[in-house]
Amino acid sequence: VIGAGFIGAEAAATARGLGLEVTVIDPVPVPMSRLFNPEIGQWFADLHQDNGVNTMFGTGVEAIEGEEGNFSLHLTNGESVQAATVLIGIGVIPNDSWLSASGLLVDNGVVLNEYCQALDAANVYAVGDVARWRHQKHGEDVRTEHWTNAVEQAACVAYNIIHPEQPRAYTPIEYVWSDQHDWKI
Repeated sequence: VIGAGFIGAEAAATARGLGLEVTVIDPVPVPMSRLFNPEIGQWFADLHQDNGVNTMFGTGVEAIEGEEGNFSLHLTNGESVQAATVLIGIGVIPNDSWLSASGLLVDNGVVLNEYCQALDAANVYAVGDVARWRHQKHGEDVRTEHWTNAVEQAACVAYNIIHPEQPRAYTPIEYVWSDQHDWKI
């Protein structure tokens, strides 16, 4: 598994729970460190190691060669790792290129106001990973890559479509959760 964020860590835990040999590789020194401080990240490293996951933190992947059943991963530290399967969980890039000719402002997602309306087309709304809305608490445009966000945004957009005279700003209570081994985080 390349990447030790939520997706990579959850996939590693699930695969290990199925009895598979798992190695997690990430250039960060501890898993989930883009979200948590190093001490909490170390708890996750220990959790995975205690559950039999081979971890390689602080090194990246330069190249992947081979084919299904026989991959060779060449690492930035000069080592190589053999794998039957490779899962890459290194983040999300919104699939917004198809909107380039739409006339909408697209910059790391469709740029929206606080009501999840496109800035330059009030009758266009967006939700989910492609939606970058003006977050009232943070005072900046935010894109949240979690399924709960898409569900909650959709509820807000539905309300705003039905009540255009009294729209509600999308102001989520920020949270995420994750299942890793026997931990619910």
